[in-house]
Amino acid sequence: MAVWGRNVNYDVTDMYIDATILTNGDLQVKELIVLDGTFNGYERDLVYRNRNLKSNETIDFSQDAIYNASGIEDVSVAAKTITDEQIDFSLMDSSFLVLDKNYYEDDAVNGEYVERSIQDGKSYKMYYAADDEQVAFFLQYTLTDVVVLHEDVAEIYWTFVGENFDDTIENLQIQVHLPQEDSSNLFRIWTHGDLTATVNFVDRQSFLTSVLRVPRNTAIDVRSTFDKGLMDASLVTKQSGVSALDGILEVEEKRANDANILRETTARNLRIMQIVCVLFLVFVLAWWVYVYFRFDKEYKSAFRSKYNREFIDDY
Repeated sequence: MAVWGRNVNYDVTDMYIDATILTNGDLQVKELIVLDGTFNGYERDLVYRNRNLKSNETIDFSQDAIYNASGIEDVSVAAKTITDEQIDFSLMDSSFLVLDKNYYEDDAVNGEYVERSIQDGKSYKMYYAADDEQVAFFLQYTLTDVVVLHEDVAEIYWTFVGENFDDTIENLQIQVHLPQEDSSNLFRIWTHGDLTATVNFVDRQSFLTSVLRVPRNTAIDVRSTFDKGLMDASLVTKQSGVSALDGILEVEEKRANDANILRETTARNLRIMQIVCVLFLVFVLAWWVYVYFRFDKEYKSAFRSKYNREFIDDY
């Protein structure tokens, strides 16, 4: 991610991601990034493959190359200046200026974008200037071959915000929709990457991950299992041929336990720091009182007689 221009100063106040799983295993994504400040544009890197993941003979349900997508298609880029509009998912349905594609970065002007290939993904440099304003950049794209079809469940395991995101996000909301309602007990949800992240069912077809203040270069991913009958098996490319739910639950239970231990450790360290701070303040106050009464008391003279400024008349 990057911005450019003179006197650049901005914050990423909000990021809303709305993703819909298609029956062929693809993922349609709408992504809203809201900046507040002064800049000439914004650059967003979309990575669809993690080359550090390995393909294993037996699937590693914690990390495996089978969870990579195969590409990015159907990309559109738009932007708008925000005035009094409410910033939430409904903003995606409002009117935006569709940015024209320019193939040469040196020739690009305001209202255009440039696409370039990066390692295992694509980068979109969006030219839309702001001077102490709020601007929403709106990307739409399709990630191909995201869903994995196992023998017992279908699964999506995707990183929506990667470690390559160089800005702090003050408010992140990720909403994912299944192709249709799932009334089975196979519909499970998880999120990873930040101890403050929460994930909740919206209904029997959707779930929502929320994170307040995502530090820069912090990856946030979501995971869900659901009824494989919601997918068209004849169109889904990635089929593992194994039963996966028990293995996934085992991995996620361990992660949950590790996260709880880390939360408890963090909370305990915070309490210790609070106690240390209080004791330090008490020590400083006691030291100040001691110094005051030991060295800063008003000097009392030994002279006790009446003092006259002028000579008395009958001297």
